[in-house]
Amino acid sequence: MGFTGPRIFINGQEVPDARWGDTVIPLAPGIYRVHVYTAGLRWAKFLGLQRLSNDFGFTDAFIPVPHEHSTRTYYRSPIVAMLPGALDPQPQQSPGMRWFYIVAAIFAVFVGFMLYAIISNIAGR
Repeated sequence: MGFTGPRIFINGQEVPDARWGDTVIPLAPGIYRVHVYTAGLRWAKFLGLQRLSNDFGFTDAFIPVPHEHSTRTYYRSPIVAMLPGALDPQPQQSPGMRWFYIVAAIFAVFVGFMLYAIISNIAGR
C-alpha cells in the first residue's frame, strides 16, 4: 500500500493530494459524508496482475465538524481486499487483523510440527 494511497471524497468531491498519514482538509462547520477507499495499483494490470489494480477498502461515514473545532478521523485499509475499510474518530486496527493473527498462529504451529517431525526423523537414524 506504500505505492498507492487513500482516495477521499467529501460530499462527492475528491480531496486532492490525499496521502497516508495526516491530511488536513479545511471545512466549514457542518455534517459531511466522507467516502474513503484504498486505490489499487494502476500499473499492475499491465503486468497481468488485474486483482492488484482493483480499488478496495471502501467505507463511508457522516462526520460532524463543530464550529471553531477540528475533527480527527482515522481510516484503516483492510488486510484482505474483500473487507471494508475502517473509518472512525478513534484509531482502529485494520479490518481482518484478528483473522490474520489466527491464521499466522495456526501456520506457526504447523511449521513447528513439521520441523519436529523432520528433526526427529533425522535424529532417529
